[in-house]
Amino acid sequence: MSMDTRVAAYCRSPTRAVVSQSSIANQHVMTLVNSDHVGLSVSIPCHGLRTVADITRRLELSDPKHLYTVLLDGVVQKASTPITQLLMCCGVWGFRRRLKVDPSTHSGQVHVRLPSGEVATLGVSPNTTVDSIYRQLARTHGHMYKTMRLVHNGRTLRPHHSVYYYTQGRRCVFSLSAPLRGGNPLSVRFVDVERTDDILPGRFIDDAPPWRQYCNGSNLEGKCSNRHCVAFHKWIVYNIGFGTFDLVLDNASCVCPMCHEYVRPRTIGFTNCILNITGVKTAAGNRVPTAFILPALSANSDGYKYYDPKKSGTCQYDSLMLRATRHQPLPLCLLCGEAVEQRESALYMETVECRQHGHKIHDRCQAAFHSANPTPHAVQVRGRFSGPKACAACARVTCVRRGRNIAVRRIVGGLERLGRYLFH
Repeated sequence: MSMDTRVAAYCRSPTRAVVSQSSIANQHVMTLVNSDHVGLSVSIPCHGLRTVADITRRLELSDPKHLYTVLLDGVVQKASTPITQLLMCCGVWGFRRRLKVDPSTHSGQVHVRLPSGEVATLGVSPNTTVDSIYRQLARTHGHMYKTMRLVHNGRTLRPHHSVYYYTQGRRCVFSLSAPLRGGNPLSVRFVDVERTDDILPGRFIDDAPPWRQYCNGSNLEGKCSNRHCVAFHKWIVYNIGFGTFDLVLDNASCVCPMCHEYVRPRTIGFTNCILNITGVKTAAGNRVPTAFILPALSANSDGYKYYDPKKSGTCQYDSLMLRATRHQPLPLCLLCGEAVEQRESALYMETVECRQHGHKIHDRCQAAFHSANPTPHAVQVRGRFSGPKACAACARVTCVRRGRNIAVRRIVGGLERLGRYLFH
């Protein structure tokens, strides 16, 4: 390449930079020319430029509203690349710029025309990517994340590009294309849930990593495949909670809690709920698909249960519905207010039940009440039974009612005596 050969830098915006080796040696000036405005140019001194970082720093000083990235044939160059190496390369040098805007703030709106004809309005910023638009539509309108495509001017938008890359600050209406219906039905490979005998119990620990957090109800588990995630190639937990989850249609909503990238669910775990599973297994060859309904599976709040794919195996499903519901509320001890746990629970304590009203009270609470109220008349209960086995709740109600009756009787008697004194 000769000394007078010019190396042009192009960008997506209508701004371009023209750099020549002779200008760096003699003029020490880099000229930015804007093709939209004739005669409008910006000159940047090139003295002291050694690396790509110096070029981007000079560009940002001349235009503080944007961030610049230097490219060679569309490939981003490292900030440590020396200037002399750039001039020796044959190719098209360019730069990209983007606004210095906080991605968390919504500074504008994007209109998306859905396949149904409805127009959805989403809040975005210049740094919002097309992939985030897909996720918003999947969350608000129920479209499948993996099958969505945004089209603008007959061009499919790339997920990693920003919205500003295509709109350039102008108002635009994108179109959401939906896949054609037909062909083979959707299916998913998941753990064999019919093998209920292989369900394993799990225990909670205090120092679990953030990607292993369970919630009440059902939870899906899988391995994260994002190499840039802290949970890469580790088992993560996607919380579903209570309600119905269609594993085939809602499969794309299973994401890693750390990087929010899609994770293929492999197994299910549940805690503090009643889990009902129904589904249809994919038939092999020309066989008829088999449908199944499992009996209700239950798990307490002191632990969780899960399927092990290595032990239970996996199979293909045409349909798989997971429905997690809450347990019936546990009765409360009428003295301490704590729940009366079932006998199979680790928190179970011995209880007594009132034969007349069905009150349930812990033994220790009953003993504490009788030790604090040793008088026989205080524990006399409706004439049925008394003594240390009397119902503390009924005894307390009896004492309160008796005290109220005495107080009312005294007030009425006093008024009667006062009336006789005044009118006689």
